[in-house]
Amino acid sequence: MQSKPNRHLELISDIFSKELKSEIVDKSWDTSIANAISDYLLKNNDGNWGNLRYLLALACFTGFGLLNDQKKGLGLLRQGILMNHEKSMFALGVIYFYGIGVKKNIVKGIKLISEAAHKNHADAQYYMGLICIEIMGDYDSAARWMNKASENEHAEASYLLGRMCENHEFEDEDLYDIVDLYEKAVLQGHTEALKDLLRYKDEH
Repeated sequence: MQSKPNRHLELISDIFSKELKSEIVDKSWDTSIANAISDYLLKNNDGNWGNLRYLLALACFTGFGLLNDQKKGLGLLRQGILMNHEKSMFALGVIYFYGIGVKKNIVKGIKLISEAAHKNHADAQYYMGLICIEIMGDYDSAARWMNKASENEHAEASYLLGRMCENHEFEDEDLYDIVDLYEKAVLQGHTEALKDLLRYKDEH
């Protein structure tokens, strides 16, 4: 059974909409105010409010709260990158990787995702693991990135690293404990990890 995820490099809307809902749901979200704030931030690149720029940019791309303006979203994310904001780096990296509202540029996308990963962004680390598998065929590097993401509480990374170890897909598999990885994935909320944990224990 292959360890490749069913959803290889997930669509941007799945990730961003989830984060927006976790950040903004149950809070007042007035589109006219959000537009006014985003316009102000675009005109005043003062080096502050990196996370607010990021959330407004995601709203621009996903249409969350009816704020739907990809050009404005790109501007806000580029400002965030100038502020060294890792979430903005990851978001813009995924946008370039898929060519969403911009000309597709996989090299630029990977560069930005990598920069975010090196700043300890868990989703970016997970993506780098997938990129190493899907594009580079480098399972050893993929395992290192998955482990970093796992240490940052990324359930999918913990689960996939366990599968990679079980399938002997990289050289340093002895560095990791398969049961520990599956148990960590379960605790982190992965829906399939418990089944594989019980199966693996039963087989060994």
